Amino acid sequence: MATTHSADVIIVGGGIGGLTAALSLHAAGIEPLVLESAREVRPLGVGINLQPAAVRELDELGLLDDLAALGVPAVEHAFADGRGRTLFGEARGTAAGYHWPQFSVHRGELQMMLLDAVVKRLGPEAVRTGVQVEDFEETADGVRVHAVDRSTGGRLGFSAEALVGADGIHSTLRALLHPDQGPLQWNGVTMWRGVTEEDAFAPGNAVVIAADDKNTQFVAYQISRAALDRRPHAGQLGLSGADGRARRPGGGRQLERSGHDRGSAAALRGVGVRLDGPAGSVRPQ
Repeated sequence: MATTHSADVIIVGGGIGGLTAALSLHAAGIEPLVLESAREVRPLGVGINLQPAAVRELDELGLLDDLAALGVPAVEHAFADGRGRTLFGEARGTAAGYHWPQFSVHRGELQMMLLDAVVKRLGPEAVRTGVQVEDFEETADGVRVHAVDRSTGGRLGFSAEALVGADGIHSTLRALLHPDQGPLQWNGVTMWRGVTEEDAFAPGNAVVIAADDKNTQFVAYQISRAALDRRPHAGQLGLSGADGRARRPGGGRQLERSGHDRGSAAALRGVGVRLDGPAGSVRPQ
């Protein structure tokens, strides 16, 4: 197995963190190489929220317009009880005085946006897919990475001056660096997540957070600018009526918001949905 100088910095993992690191290093004049174990990078996942500090970094990389074309700026967190009755609101992003907005966006679409930027700015050779990193060793002038080509089974070697681990929750590099720490510990929270479409939702692009007295939570928010733009009445759905139910303007189907009712998740469309709570407090039906 021949090892050649591959880049100034090798980044293990082609997710959001790894691709953003590659763009930042490139902007600073440092040549990165991203090694991704998946044979193909696909837009997987559901909704995530980017706080103003994260949006600032993407803005400095010249990606704010691209992000705005994908995601939805969240201007409020709307807190509700288990029946959907609004308790209070908390301003977010620019509405809270930050210089950058908070964006709700589909995780996979964000990753593909970053991948496109890396390919355009650094070239397609900057991202190697189907490469499973197995080990590394420090050398006199940097680091040597040992990997396997998942398509052929062939052994690969890469060298660089530095190595960045961005390979996710089951990180190979973390296990190599900290072998005695063991696996990550479960915090006792069970979560159901999903994405569906609806022609209207909470006013002001709010992130709705409802909770009951058992600390079971129901979280819903819009994540797609394209879906929002093609819905003529998007953003006009009130959060609660006199009986604590959410209604579309002018009537229409009513939506119950309850941390214990998985039917609430099925009723919401065009938004990212999350159900979580202590273990055993929410059960699949």
